[in-house]
Amino acid sequence: MKKIKLFTFLAVILALAVGWSPFSTPPDASQVGLGNVSNAAQVDLQSATPGSPQTGHLNISGTAIAGTFSGSGSGLTSIPVGATYQATIASPTAPNSTGAYLMQGLAGAITPAKSGNILIIISGTLIASTTTINDGVRYRISYGTSSAPTSNTALAGTQVGPIQTYTNPIAVTAADVHVPFSVSAVVTGLSSGTPYWIDLAAESITTTSDTGFQNVGISVIEQ
Repeated sequence: MKKIKLFTFLAVILALAVGWSPFSTPPDASQVGLGNVSNAAQVDLQSATPGSPQTGHLNISGTAIAGTFSGSGSGLTSIPVGATYQATIASPTAPNSTGAYLMQGLAGAITPAKSGNILIIISGTLIASTTTINDGVRYRISYGTSSAPTSNTALAGTQVGPIQTYTNPIAVTAADVHVPFSVSAVVTGLSSGTPYWIDLAAESITTTSDTGFQNVGISVIEQ
């Protein structure tokens, strides 16, 4: 009996040493980081997933970190979503220079809203108005800020992706020249909230305004 009493006495002394008192009230939720809610509404950590759902709301001003977030996401709001753009330009004017790249005036547009990293795809059909061998066109994706350039104006913005080239391999019938093309590029580090224009820079080969573009589609996706 004396040993039990001594053990009890020592246990009480140890509890008092670490700040516990049998007469104190348990800490409320705000003391354990759960905000101003009652003890009955504390969040339970559960050992297995999905566990049992609890009713309530979470409102924090800091950062939430978790290994996995799951759910349908149907009720999520104010979450940035990557911007997209799609347009078709039926008949841009062919470039009228063999000595310099000129803008095609496609006037594609996107305003990044998330990462600032975009994928640009421009595709369509190359057409020719003459039958001359080695006539053709070279072209490349361009982008920039401020006002979008108009057709056959001076080279503007930043050029990205490969330079593609087409020339007539033989003397052809102009009506027969319908060659599909596609060019793409990934652009990173754009400023979120800043509008950008998308265009093709193009230069005629051998004969000005001979080879041009038709039914040009522009697709831009922010990743």
